[in-house]
Amino acid sequence: MAKNKQTIDLRDTPVLEMLALLRPYVLPVLGITFALLVALLTWQRVERFLYEDERFTLRAPAYGAKLSPDLRLSGMQRAQSAAVRGVFRDDEGQSVFRIPLAERQRRIREIKWVRAATVSRVWPNRIDLRVEERTPVAFVQVASYRKDQPARVNLIDDEGELLPVTPGVDYALPVLTGVREDQQVAARGARVKLMRRVLDDLGPYAKSVSEVNVCQENNVRLIYPMEGRAVHLVMGGEMYRARLERFLRYYPEIRKKMPEVIRLDLRLEDRITADQSERVECDGE
Repeated sequence: MAKNKQTIDLRDTPVLEMLALLRPYVLPVLGITFALLVALLTWQRVERFLYEDERFTLRAPAYGAKLSPDLRLSGMQRAQSAAVRGVFRDDEGQSVFRIPLAERQRRIREIKWVRAATVSRVWPNRIDLRVEERTPVAFVQVASYRKDQPARVNLIDDEGELLPVTPGVDYALPVLTGVREDQQVAARGARVKLMRRVLDDLGPYAKSVSEVNVCQENNVRLIYPMEGRAVHLVMGGEMYRARLERFLRYYPEIRKKMPEVIRLDLRLEDRITADQSERVECDGE
């Protein structure tokens, strides 16, 4: 008696069902994988070409030159070329495509006089550096936080950054008093803004002011030249132009009655008096 034969249909198994479902995607996946490998290998070859070919090299300065001929600067007048070269010195002889632009931009912004900077690559091997320099608005005699060091003269910009005085440059700027080296930049900037507010209020008279003392925010003092004398004026915290005009209107009479007085208090609305204070204590000291 013959045994009954049993057959198994492999098509009914889960594995074959899965393979049947995946079959339409095999070729596309293989194609994409192959394309990615080709792209990766191509990029590696391109990257090696950009990094190693001499045509993309940032050349060192020629003998006697301050900067690489491939480094183009715009907007720079007071910042030192030596400081700029110091930022890019390690890049000389290297491909411009190896230069970390964001890092170089950050270091350029740390240079004195530089307020903002943009660094970009220009094909094939040029680096363009566009600089916005700071604009000085006043002289400051900065007292050192160390008692054994004398005060020094600096310039200051709207943001309160202290800037070196460039020899040989004529600055038609007032002197700002009330700034210290150990103050935060923001604190110095606030005092500069107060000075600018006072000068803006004075209008056409501002060009004659030789010094603005902002040691006390609510008691601004000015030095105003009159007939060869430096007259010290206590202005208070408001109505700067009106008070100065009143002083100018009555100055001939003041000169007759108080010929030796050069310190005047303009804060009272009905009179001008001699200023008896000896020294102004700066806010925060």
